[in-house]
Amino acid sequence: MRATALVLFVGLVAPVAGAQADCMNNASDFLSEKVRVVHDFQLVPYRPTPGRPLEPGTHPKDQNYQNDLAAMHAAAPDWFRRALCDEKLTRIMLDESNQAGTNPGGWWFNERAGQGEGKNNYVGISTQLWASTHPLTTSETIILQTLLQLEIVNPANTPRYVSAASDTWTSALLSVLAHEIGHSIFHNNCEVAIDPPEACAAFTEGEVGSWIDTGERPEFHGFGRPFVGSRLKAKPARSRGSKRLLGPSSGSCGLAFCLHSC
Repeated sequence: MRATALVLFVGLVAPVAGAQADCMNNASDFLSEKVRVVHDFQLVPYRPTPGRPLEPGTHPKDQNYQNDLAAMHAAAPDWFRRALCDEKLTRIMLDESNQAGTNPGGWWFNERAGQGEGKNNYVGISTQLWASTHPLTTSETIILQTLLQLEIVNPANTPRYVSAASDTWTSALLSVLAHEIGHSIFHNNCEVAIDPPEACAAFTEGEVGSWIDTGERPEFHGFGRPFVGSRLKAKPARSRGSKRLLGPSSGSCGLAFCLHSC
C-alpha cells in the first residue's frame, strides 16, 4: 500500500466536518485526539472471539514521539491528514510491546463482536522504528527485501531504493503509517460499505489480474506471507543474486487483523 496504491484512496476519504478540522490543522490536537502509547499489545490475547478489547493506551509523553509525529503531520498532504483524523479510525497506537521481535513494525486491528464495542479499528506502529530512524530509501529497501524474502549472495545485484524526493525519517514514518491506514480506509469504505465507491473496483481488478486464487483469509496475516491456497497467475521468477525463488506475497488482507514487519 505504497505511494501508487494510495493515490486510489484520495476519493475514498470523507469530507472534513466538525472537530476533524482541528485535528487536521493542528498537530497538538492530532496528538491529543488520535495518538496513544500501548504498552501490552500481544497477538494471542486478541485472537479469541469474543476476546478482550485493545487496551486504551496513554498519551505519548516522549518528546521524540511528539516531535516526529508532529513533523509527519505537517508533511502529510491534506487528504491524508483527513484520513489520520477520520472518526472511523479510532486510534493510532505507538506499540511499545517489542518483545524479542514478536511484534511487527506496523499493524491494523479491527474489533470483532465481543471485543470492546465491536466496531473500533486501530493502526499501530512499533516504537522500535525510533531506534533506527532510517530515511525513506533505507526503510523501503528493507521492506522490499523482506517482501521478496531474499537470501543475498551478491549485494550489488539486490534490488533497492536509491533516491526519493524527500529521503528523510519523516517521510519513512509517513510511509509506514500510510500503509497501515490504507487497510483501515479500504475496510471502512470498500469491504463493509453498503455502496462502495468506484475506486474500490481497482483492487478487485488487481486481484483478478494477478491471482488464480487468493486463498483463505486468515485472522492474522504476516507481511509477505502468502495466504493458504493462494496461487499466482504468473510463475515465480528467479532473482539474480538470490538463492530463493520469489514466491507470492499475499492475497487480500483479512478483516480481523493485518500485521507487517516493516
